Amino acid sequence: MVNMALAANKPRPDLPKDCQQKDGSQDATSELGNADMSLTKIAFGLGLVVLMLPTDQQSQAKLFNAAAGAVNHAVTFCERNPGTCLKGAQMWAEFKVKAEFGGRMAWTLVTDHMNRPAQAPTEPAAAVLPTANGEPTPLTTASMPQPKSRPEPVSRGTLNARDVEPKWRAPASRTGT
Repeated sequence: MVNMALAANKPRPDLPKDCQQKDGSQDATSELGNADMSLTKIAFGLGLVVLMLPTDQQSQAKLFNAAAGAVNHAVTFCERNPGTCLKGAQMWAEFKVKAEFGGRMAWTLVTDHMNRPAQAPTEPAAAVLPTANGEPTPLTTASMPQPKSRPEPVSRGTLNARDVEPKWRAPASRTGT
């Protein structure tokens, strides 16, 4: 049955203070309660695994041998397939190089942007591109069309003090109780 106090979102005096949300309302769960629930789920799952294990010696030995064989099969994969492992190692090395480059590039772009003085941007050096007839044509950002900047929003003065007043405020906290 649904607790009517929770359904109506009314404060519950039986809940501890750490179950209160930031807006002052109370909730039946807290950070500690969520951690307890996660531990309960893990314990339940482990309990199910233990219940599935065999009880007789012969079945236990059979299960142990199968598990040991699976682990051995996984561990000796590279001994059985050296070409695949070599290709995988090459791909992993390439991935690491690309990831390092991408991270370094992102870091450089962000730090350069953050350390840039708040001055007008300077004109970069002109690039020279050949035209259809083979003559070099300087290409600068000044020769490219610039995007139009958005105009600042205009205040129309349509809000009054009552419109911007908050609709609800938390009750004053009681001290000394």
